[in-house]
Amino acid sequence: PNIFVDAAQAGSAGEEFGFTIQWLLSEWFRHFDNISQAEKKKLNCLGLTALMQTGQPWILEHLQELMGVWTETVLELYDDDDDKGDDYLVYKDHDALKVKDESAEHEGRRKLLVVDPVHRLDLKTFIREHLERAIAMSGGNESFQAEWVINVDRENRGGTGMTEKEWEDLIALALHSDNQDFCEWPVSFLISFKVYHNRLYQPIPRSNPIVHNDRLKRCLSICYRHPSTSRHCQGCAHIVCSQPLHRENYTTNTRDSQLDKRAVAFDYNGDKVRGVNLGGWFVLEPWITPSIFDEWSTSRTVVDEYTYTKTLGKSEALSRLSNHWNTWITQGDFNAIAQAGLNHVRIPIGYWAVAPVDGDPYVQGQLDVLDKAIGWARGAGLKVMLDLHGAPGSQNGFDNSGKYGSVDWQQGDTVSQTLTALQNLANRYQGDTDVVTAIQLLNEPLGPALNLDGVQDFYNRGYQTIRSASSNFAVAIHDAFQDFSSYWNAFGSGLSDLMLDTHQYQIFSPEQVGRSPSEHVASACALGPKLAGTNKWIVVGEWTGAQTDCAKWLNGLGKGARYDGSFPDSSYTGSCDGKYTGTVADLSADDKKNIRSYIEAQLDAYEQHTGWIFWTWKTESAPEWDMQDLIAGGLFPQPLDSRQLPGQCG
Repeated sequence: PNIFVDAAQAGSAGEEFGFTIQWLLSEWFRHFDNISQAEKKKLNCLGLTALMQTGQPWILEHLQELMGVWTETVLELYDDDDDKGDDYLVYKDHDALKVKDESAEHEGRRKLLVVDPVHRLDLKTFIREHLERAIAMSGGNESFQAEWVINVDRENRGGTGMTEKEWEDLIALALHSDNQDFCEWPVSFLISFKVYHNRLYQPIPRSNPIVHNDRLKRCLSICYRHPSTSRHCQGCAHIVCSQPLHRENYTTNTRDSQLDKRAVAFDYNGDKVRGVNLGGWFVLEPWITPSIFDEWSTSRTVVDEYTYTKTLGKSEALSRLSNHWNTWITQGDFNAIAQAGLNHVRIPIGYWAVAPVDGDPYVQGQLDVLDKAIGWARGAGLKVMLDLHGAPGSQNGFDNSGKYGSVDWQQGDTVSQTLTALQNLANRYQGDTDVVTAIQLLNEPLGPALNLDGVQDFYNRGYQTIRSASSNFAVAIHDAFQDFSSYWNAFGSGLSDLMLDTHQYQIFSPEQVGRSPSEHVASACALGPKLAGTNKWIVVGEWTGAQTDCAKWLNGLGKGARYDGSFPDSSYTGSCDGKYTGTVADLSADDKKNIRSYIEAQLDAYEQHTGWIFWTWKTESAPEWDMQDLIAGGLFPQPLDSRQLPGQCG
């Protein structure tokens, strides 16, 4: 604060200091309204709050703006409505930021992060301490109320309708006192919305139907995302939107064609998607986390999430999976992903998490963690693609659909059940389109085993389902293992913000694993011009550094590899030593060179159109697939556009 004041004084004559400091503060508060990244928002909030320790009138005169900054930032950084949550930007477990075989550069960045005030200081504590100091410097709470809070109330009464009692409750909230019984509802829940409304939407007239309904949708999104707070929705809707809440407003009335005139929050035309999948998190895959399935490695009676939950029973399955959901991917992972230069994460989720079907053994609870993940992504500056990875009946019979075996999707009510899951997912996150920029209708429907006309019909219906929730969602469709150019160029005429997803692996046939390293590179490079020739956004939403299928259980629990001839009807190409399990550091020098070359070629090819999303961020023991380990081992370029072998694709 002293440096700020000294600079203001140095830049103005003595009699002009008051004008200079007020102009600086006004510009600062105005700038705050345009900050979207949580880390920058918190940094500015800390800076503005720190000025209170001067005790000067020129900052206390801005108490109204400060309160708006506090509540808006606290609302974003704390997950719990009962005000007992943690500031998710604070790194409590510094060891979680470490990566395997950490480079000196990464270690230096990590050490700077842990001392950064944004990641060290709890915001509520910081606000409380500075508010207590300001109150003490003003002669106590009564004097502070009489001299400063009452002025805020008088100036703001017409704009917000807040009473003196409500402002007292806000002070009490900051001081963590017990005076929070506003209509028996959490004062933070109501007042945060009140201030949020007035900071973001004044002076736009409430008669503006677009803005009015957008406010309503933001409010309702949070109400329905947290069922425990549903009893507060009437107050929420009344305070934010000045109208009573009727449930149909959420599901029907907000589908007005005038709503959501904002664009998708990522420029898929001008910017490149550079992302990574968070595989094995909310949908189990034995090869990503073999330790979860080890106890059945001999019997092979548990091979996917369906048989896992069925065998354990709901209580034990929920206990084990809750621990997995809360530890496999954390806030530290999101921060590390952003530090690696990526801008997207693709998060697979099963239908059972959002629209469980009677009789299924699956357990729920994933969405509470996913809600936190959206906040982590926001704080890290990442965009999210939500990917419905498993459909009722299984759309492909792969273990990564949740249920290994037959392909029974499109039978009975499975398509309508899938649409219900998509609707629930879109409704839940329609207020988070600043982060959730795309929803994928279904991962890898196995076209050769399905009615493709039915797949296209599902895509059309799914598109309308997602866009009716918010036109700020891009809608992604998988190519269903059909040619992404010749088959899909004719689909989707008139559908805006439509994205095609294609998955490019060169390891799941004897011919592919038999290719030489240079042939793998040539095949990847050949995809570039073909991708560039498609007529809609297209991302390579899954790809790998692997040139073999050696990773333990990649082809299914207990199954071998084509590469070493241990998979049925395959012949020996090479040894899986170091690639069955292990780390990047344990790979041979030739393997390291070949993987780096292959990754560089794919990056060059896939950025010839919309971009790419690597599979996957982390594994327990599959070095060819583990992006985190590949980065630490120097096999995944850092920065992303650096090349050891430039020009491979011409």
